[in-house]
Amino acid sequence: GLNDINAMFYNTATKKLWLETGAGKLFEYDVISKKISEHHYSNDTTIKLILSIKEDVDGMLWLGINNGLLKYDPVRGISNRIQGIEQRVTNLLIKGNSIWTTTLTEIIKLSKTTDSMQKFNLRALNPNFVIIPRTLIADEKGKLWLGTYKGFCIIDTAQFKAIETLSAPKLIEFTVFDKEKSFDRSYENLKEITLNYKENFFSFQFSSLNFQSSRTIQYAYRL
Repeated sequence: GLNDINAMFYNTATKKLWLETGAGKLFEYDVISKKISEHHYSNDTTIKLILSIKEDVDGMLWLGINNGLLKYDPVRGISNRIQGIEQRVTNLLIKGNSIWTTTLTEIIKLSKTTDSMQKFNLRALNPNFVIIPRTLIADEKGKLWLGTYKGFCIIDTAQFKAIETLSAPKLIEFTVFDKEKSFDRSYENLKEITLNYKENFFSFQFSSLNFQSSRTIQYAYRL
């Protein structure tokens, strides 16, 4: 018998059921012939679990595993690991040419044709966000609904953008006695600032220049 089933996908056209039965094992069950067969889709021993299974219009299986995402051709028996996703994949959804997937904290949009991806970390909005497995669905308007331990999120796929990568804080203002000090180059090109002994009251401002998650950025400085 099959035990510890963690993920399933049923193709209504081919009448085939794909399921994971623990320890990352993948089985194909033909509903018509009632035959079941195991697919040895990868030699990677670090794969311990399949949490989500989806099949695209080309017959390719997308497997969300404990440490990433795999694309598997069940006819040829060949799988490819998608680079750039190393965390546990908890949800999968195929919408047109896009594969929507999540880790415990990220929403990822992957192009099937180019393998390019956009990532958005929900903890940029709330540091306590954790995404719940198998809670990603699409509505009739094309929006995605996603469950987290802090409630649900609605994702507008047409407006989805990757979160900006945080850069080192940049100097945006420098004043001496509350008057802006002039330099012979821009703030960005300054490597050091030298003050004379009379300029003993000064202040400065800095910013990471990230406006997507500005409320969650924490700064630290040392004098």
